[in-house]
Amino acid sequence: MSAAGGGWTLIASIHEDDINSKCSPNDKWSSTSNAYGLSSSYHNWDNLLTFGEINAATSADFKSPAFYRLKVFHCRISIFSFEKENC
Repeated sequence: MSAAGGGWTLIASIHEDDINSKCSPNDKWSSTSNAYGLSSSYHNWDNLLTFGEINAATSADFKSPAFYRLKVFHCRISIFSFEKENC
């Protein structure tokens, strides 16, 4: 994908599957469960685990190897709401 002045790469997607559940096992970025059998000091923000599929990044959590492999000089964070009344 490209844009004026360079390209961009989707490295992660943070998707809230159920706002009422608060840190459920499906929340890969904030879950308090030990879904991978790792000690509690390992979190998906700073480990080498990947999860999800790029094709489902708008409906489920996603983390690609690019999250920890790419050298980043600029970062873009976008927030989207896909509430039913907005569709």
